Amino acid sequence: MVRVVMISTHLLPTPPAKGGAIETVVHTLASGLSSRNIEVYVIGIPNKMLDYRLYGYTPLPLRKRSFELSILSVLPYRIRTYIYDHITAYIHTNTMIKYLRQVLRNVDTVIVHAHYIPTVLPLINRLTRLKRSKNIALILHHHNKPNKYLYPFLKHFDLHIGVSNFITSYVAKELGLTNAISIHNPIQEDVFKPLRCDEMLRMNSKFVQSYFKDISKHDYRILFVGRIIPEKGIHHLVKALSLLPEYFRKKTLLTIVGPLGFFGNKKSYSEFFDAIRSVMRRRSINYVYAGTVDIKELLVLYNLADVVIVPSIWDDPAPLVVGEALMVGKHVIGYRSGGIPELVLEGTG
Repeated sequence: MVRVVMISTHLLPTPPAKGGAIETVVHTLASGLSSRNIEVYVIGIPNKMLDYRLYGYTPLPLRKRSFELSILSVLPYRIRTYIYDHITAYIHTNTMIKYLRQVLRNVDTVIVHAHYIPTVLPLINRLTRLKRSKNIALILHHHNKPNKYLYPFLKHFDLHIGVSNFITSYVAKELGLTNAISIHNPIQEDVFKPLRCDEMLRMNSKFVQSYFKDISKHDYRILFVGRIIPEKGIHHLVKALSLLPEYFRKKTLLTIVGPLGFFGNKKSYSEFFDAIRSVMRRRSINYVYAGTVDIKELLVLYNLADVVIVPSIWDDPAPLVVGEALMVGKHVIGYRSGGIPELVLEGTG
């Protein structure tokens, strides 16, 4: 008998209510494996609105921890977040080990499939000790480029999975971890699918009803889904729209979906987005900022779009938006960066 334990993140619910790529992938994989009669457990923050019995896997809940460390406030945001992620992960260590020992009872083999390095990092030494007496396979799923200095920890994993060939190549060449394969992000095909107009109109959502009024005034609809941060390139998209003839801009509606910045650092990104809004007003670009939406509302936005733009200017490993839009049957335009060219084939959209 084989059991699979997926270790999600300790930051957002699995699956997330709104946004959260890693947690979404964990949920999709867990429910997919469960549908094939594999016993699956997921360690992570639970989504209290979800009936997990519908998806077949067993959640092993972590409590969401939040606290303020005033000493960190003087540090740059990314360093502060890095330290915070690791401290909060260590707080969960004993709980996660307790869950793993429970799952290891009365079973021949356990596959431990981790998805977020800060969450699993405190467990690695204990996991390697458990391997000496138990039949455990350790898998690490790389959703982003791992730091090279982590090699002494990462070498203990039996298999490394990259979300794109771009990531897998980096893991193999830069870290020397040749036991690496690529598996592109799974998309929930029962969720992301074409909808009829009457199906969308019947949706009980004030946002959707209001949005139908907005799109009725425009002939062309462009959709951007992603965090409002420079790396996602929304300013490139706005600049491209500003170069279009005025008569075309008047007929076009840009819909923007996504949170401002990262957790706890919205102020600087609000200034970034304010600058973008200023450009859109000056250039008469029609837009709707939807913020974060739930999965049903996102599905409607995909269905109503003519084209989805993914203008990432960093090496985006494998943005979920590409697969979701393609599953709905939409054209996708993206920069040739990171893993995007593996999903958006040149000339096909």
